[in-house]
Amino acid sequence: MMIAERKRMASQLKKLPGFKVFPSVTNFLLVKYPFAKELNQRFEARGIGVRNFGNAPGLENCLRISMGMREENDIWFDVAETFSDEISTQHPELDTEGMDL
Repeated sequence: MMIAERKRMASQLKKLPGFKVFPSVTNFLLVKYPFAKELNQRFEARGIGVRNFGNAPGLENCLRISMGMREENDIWFDVAETFSDEISTQHPELDTEGMDL
């Protein structure tokens, strides 16, 4: 179940502009996003905890998002998608679609 959820969520995130999803065989996704800090703040405001790596060497603008139940994943994805839509209108230079790293 967790594997299917991780694959589903990776696929969903890859559709969002500017999101880069690292390959994963764990219970989390590592995502690189130019506005990771701001997205993390949005997650925190909604009571969603993810790991923000800040400016850690090699992990700049990366978030580690743990997989939960489908309903939980849908909640954090809705927040990410809404945030992405807002940012994309302000920053049209973002990739039109994310990609694998």
